[in-house]
Amino acid sequence: MTIYKFLIRFPVSLILICVICYLSFFKPPQTSISKIAGIDKLIHMSMYAALSSLLWVEYLIGHEKGKSIKWGWIGCFMLPLFMGGLIEIFQPIISPYRGTEWLDFVANATGVSLAALFSYFVMYRYWMPKD
Repeated sequence: MTIYKFLIRFPVSLILICVICYLSFFKPPQTSISKIAGIDKLIHMSMYAALSSLLWVEYLIGHEKGKSIKWGWIGCFMLPLFMGGLIEIFQPIISPYRGTEWLDFVANATGVSLAALFSYFVMYRYWMPKD
């Protein structure tokens, strides 16, 4: 797939990837919500669940009937996991405000896994026409 086709097929996902990258490296403001225990893990899980779900939606929209969804698993499951791991590794290098927290990566992986389960059992199995 050429870069042009990828940009055309996954435009909203690419925007969300840019937003997640920005949010992962900027200095977060201190608010009253940040005092809630575990809220940042919930936010990580939500961001990566949204990204993986959106990738699945855009992938399945262009998916040809009867073809394997192997590339869906690679792009919609592995890509967000890889991205989350790389971001955690590079946060202390790129941003003086951030550090590596492997529990953040676990939250990312949980969000991606939940989105993958939902996408497969609901979107793919029930919404995709069978022919």
